[in-house]
Amino acid sequence: MSGNIDMAKNRLLNLPEPTDDQEPATKGYTDTLSKVVWKDASQTALNDDNRTSSITWTLLDLIARTSPNAKFAIVRMDLQARVVGIGADSDLKIRKHGTSPAYYPRLILDKAGTTPYVFKYMMAIIGLGQGQKIDYAIDVGTNWTIDSDIKVLGYIE
Repeated sequence: MSGNIDMAKNRLLNLPEPTDDQEPATKGYTDTLSKVVWKDASQTALNDDNRTSSITWTLLDLIARTSPNAKFAIVRMDLQARVVGIGADSDLKIRKHGTSPAYYPRLILDKAGTTPYVFKYMMAIIGLGQGQKIDYAIDVGTNWTIDSDIKVLGYIE
């Protein structure tokens, strides 16, 4: 066949799963693909300023900033030193709620290279636990004062 084909409100049925870029796909096939939603403006999920003590893993609910179908959140983590203390480094870390991975997104302020009001940030894609939840923890070195933020930039369904 060649040229345009007018289906006149008829349907194509029983299509196989596509294997070539130019092949048609069924609605069922395309519904299984991931959807990335990028927000027009970031939404703050955590704003923790003037912190002088550490927080162990704590629940952070992102349902209001994502969707019930979201499987991952695209986030920006910000960390700023107001006062650099005498103790070890300070950091902000996140993980999928209820998990204990060996590696996770972690933003570190290194005592050796940090001066007051130094600002660091990083982007991360983080898996969401049941109900669109993640966990975060903040480690604060001795005599440090830090500001921490987590902003949702988008999500993946």
